[in-house]
Amino acid sequence: MITFDRFPDGKQFCVTFSYDDGPSEDIRLAKLFNKYNLKATFNINDSFFKFNDVSSLKTRYAGHEIACHGRYHIPLNDQSATTIINEVFEQRKMLEGYLGEPVCGMAYAYGLYDEKAIEVLKKCGIVYSRTTGSGNMRLPEDFMKWHPTCHHKSGIEKATAFLKSIGGHLVGSRVLYIWGHAFELRTEEDWAMMEELCSLISNNDKIWYATNIEIYRYTMAVKRLVISANEDIVYNPSNIDVWVSHHRQPVKIPAGQTIKL
Repeated sequence: MITFDRFPDGKQFCVTFSYDDGPSEDIRLAKLFNKYNLKATFNINDSFFKFNDVSSLKTRYAGHEIACHGRYHIPLNDQSATTIINEVFEQRKMLEGYLGEPVCGMAYAYGLYDEKAIEVLKKCGIVYSRTTGSGNMRLPEDFMKWHPTCHHKSGIEKATAFLKSIGGHLVGSRVLYIWGHAFELRTEEDWAMMEELCSLISNNDKIWYATNIEIYRYTMAVKRLVISANEDIVYNPSNIDVWVSHHRQPVKIPAGQTIKL
C-alpha cells in the first residue's frame, strides 16, 4: 500500500511562514528566520518600492520566497478581470524583472477573494494563494484557498501542539503554517515572542522547513507519480525527488526514475 504522506528525506512534518506587505521590519524578521534556519514567503505590494531601495529586494530576502500581494493591495472579490490582471499580472512581471525568476505565488490582500478572482489568477500564472483564515495542519485541498494554521499571535501555542505530535502515532503528514505582518511586531516584547517561537520550532531533524512555493512544487511532483496497478512499480516524471510511504515505511522515488518496490 502506497500513501502520500512524506516530505523530502521521508519526513512527515513541515513548517512554513508567510509575511505580508514588505515593510522595513521585514529586514529584522528575515534575519531572525535566517538565525534559526527557517524558511518564509514574503508577499510584496508596491509600497515596498516607495519606501525601499529596489536593489535590496534580492539580498533582503535571500534564501526565502518573494510572492505577490497585489500592486495596490486591493481586495480581489467583486473586481473585474481587468482590475485583477492589472493588480496581479502586472506585479508578477515587475517582480520577475527584478528577481530574474518566475513569481507564481501570492497572498490575498485582506484575505478577500471570490471564485472569479481565482479563475483569473490561474490564467495570470498564479498557482497558489494564501488566505487570512485559520486552518488545520494539513496540506490544502485547493492551493488557491490555502488557509494557514494560525497567525503568529497563536504561534507558540500551535507550535507546541505540533511538536507534541512528533513521535506519536501519526495518520498523514502535518504542516504548521504561520502568517502575519512584520509591522505587527511593534515592541521588544513582541520580538522576544517571535524569537521564542522561532527557537521553539527550529533545527528539528524530523521537520522539513520550506517556503510556500517549495511545498506547492513538491506536492505537485507527488501528484504526478505514475503507479502500477499492483502498486509495486512507481515512475517519477518530475525533476524533484519525492518520498512516499510503502506499508508505512519511507521510500524515495528519485527524479526521472522508475523503481520497483
